[in-house]
Amino acid sequence: MGSATLYRNFPTREALVEAVYRNEVAHLCDAVPALLARKSPDEALRAWTRLFLDYVTAKYGMIDALRAIAATGSNPYGHSREMIQAAITSLMDACTAAGVIRADIRPADIGAALEGIALTSAGAEHREQAERLLDLTLDGLTVRP
Repeated sequence: MGSATLYRNFPTREALVEAVYRNEVAHLCDAVPALLARKSPDEALRAWTRLFLDYVTAKYGMIDALRAIAATGSNPYGHSREMIQAAITSLMDACTAAGVIRADIRPADIGAALEGIALTSAGAEHREQAERLLDLTLDGLTVRP
């Protein structure tokens, strides 16, 4: 794509950043059906949380640009929270139906846990810690006999 085409579709740098961000959210959420088709529900949930970490790590580098967009009154996050929550709900519903996770945990609880892990471990240098925290969180979901 040439620069003229780029500027015709994205008149500002902010518009391009916002489009990239929205595309990444869609890509993350669209991965759920394929993961559930290829893996057991609990393995799909675990794999998706790793994709979430990849997504957050990539977005960590865009945070200043996203904040600048938000400061102009635009909402770069749009429906991203709802989309991510729907992805988590789909994964958790499959896990609950399979009897592999507790039924008393809500998708919003997992969303909050993922956000907390992301806030404390977003940088690539913290990946090992983030994965340990994910494992701890997911192990806490497991149905115990």
